[in-house]
Amino acid sequence: MKFTKEEACKELVRRMTEKGETLNLSERSINEQIENLMPLLANEETELSAFVDTVLPICKTADANIRHDVSVGIAEFKKTYTPHTGGDKKVPPTNEGVDKELLKRLSALEDKLKAGETKEKLKAIQNTFIAKVKEKGVKDDEWLKGYMEEITIGEDFDVESRAESCLKFYNKTKAAFNNEFSVRTGGGSAEEKYMNSVISSLVEAAKADKGGV
Repeated sequence: MKFTKEEACKELVRRMTEKGETLNLSERSINEQIENLMPLLANEETELSAFVDTVLPICKTADANIRHDVSVGIAEFKKTYTPHTGGDKKVPPTNEGVDKELLKRLSALEDKLKAGETKEKLKAIQNTFIAKVKEKGVKDDEWLKGYMEEITIGEDFDVESRAESCLKFYNKTKAAFNNEFSVRTGGGSAEEKYMNSVISSLVEAAKADKGGV
């Protein structure tokens, strides 16, 4: 075949985390998956990209299952767990410190999983928003990059209404630029700097308004 197991593993990890996802599968598990799948799904003519495209859904499902199982396990443990006390003569009271440390580690793991899920959700909202505003007519990538740096995306972010607001803001800044830049000289980097200053000033004005950006 036209690639090695190591190359496949590296590319698969890259594809699984390219949008900021938290990987739950261990490197050992991924290697084992690839080692088992390569003889079944690849031959001497198989390209690396084609192989990864085929195994990606399988590994993503396995990764999601691990995340779900860990979350469920932590929740069940917290529901049924009762700390040992000194009143139980069969269990040394020194276990209390161990129990607290275990709960601390489980809570940290749970927080990490939740943070990863939130990060993935916000990234998906951001990508949806960018696609939506481009669909509505915002074609200037540099302008859009500057705009995205000025706004905050949360889990309650309304993509449709904010896309409409963004389009109005885009038309407003473009109009301001076309009216005012025509009396200025120079181009290239000077034009870019001026456009950024227009965006910043209008963003600040919008933030001062209750409607906001």
